[in-house]
Amino acid sequence: MKSPLTWTVGRRLAAIAGIGITTSVLITGVAVHGLQQVDRLSEELAALEDTRSGLHAIDTRSSELKYDALKSLTADQPRDVVSDVEDDVATMEELIASLPSDNIEISAEEVAAFSAALDGYGRDIAAFVAGAVKDQRAMLARVGEIQEANGKVDDLIGGAVEELTASAEAKTAEVDEARSDMMRDIVLVALLGMLALGGLAYLIARSITRPLRRGIDVLQALAEGDLTQRVPEVSTAELGELEQALNASVGSVAQIVTAVSESAEAVAGAAEELSAGSQQIAAGAEETSVQAGVVSGAAEEVSRNVSTVAAGAEQMGAS
Repeated sequence: MKSPLTWTVGRRLAAIAGIGITTSVLITGVAVHGLQQVDRLSEELAALEDTRSGLHAIDTRSSELKYDALKSLTADQPRDVVSDVEDDVATMEELIASLPSDNIEISAEEVAAFSAALDGYGRDIAAFVAGAVKDQRAMLARVGEIQEANGKVDDLIGGAVEELTASAEAKTAEVDEARSDMMRDIVLVALLGMLALGGLAYLIARSITRPLRRGIDVLQALAEGDLTQRVPEVSTAELGELEQALNASVGSVAQIVTAVSESAEAVAGAAEELSAGSQQIAAGAEETSVQAGVVSGAAEEVSRNVSTVAAGAEQMGAS
């Protein structure tokens, strides 16, 4: 695989964008996974809390049954308490049935024993109230039995609540740990992504700006009249083509300038030759003018001589 520094400019920029997108996807994936884990643990914690609330409700109902038993000993009509007992027992059975036993982290045997103990407690209270209906005085001597039975139920429910409380605290710790792990993973992925993105962006940016800087230096030298500078053709893709085209352009300008310089020298030589010919022509013209003056003077002299001869001839003819 080619180095990213030899890719086209478009691929280099796409690589930077790709790392950014990949980092975002990874962060999203880590966040989704962490949230799912936190949601699952939170649901388990909520189920434990619901179970514990149910046990507190059962404990309250067991206390109501104890109150019903004691009430039957002092009521004027103890038979009226029977319906209260039946309602409380029915309510307690519904609460027991509604408990999510799979979230009570005890064995099936313990769950069965728990349900059986509560059912037995309800039957004992019902039997006690029925006895009070028949003979309150006789049942008054058995109040201790109700106290003992209620104490066993309280111990049983209290033990279950303690187990649930410990489980809830452990589950809360798991939720907090899951949140911490999620935040740690998100920060770690983000940092790695930013480091990769920053490193690649720096290398790619330098692979683009350095050839451009060299090209700018050559153009500045060209603007100052230096036609000897060239760009090292070391880049690839578009930047390599740019370096080649710039060198070719500078070479073409140098050739044009050289040709113009040679033409100027040739024109200068021809101008010097023309100047020398003009000087020669001027000198010849001046000499011709001088000779013409001499001829003109000689002609005047001849004319005067002819005039003199003519005058003499006229005098000779007159005499």
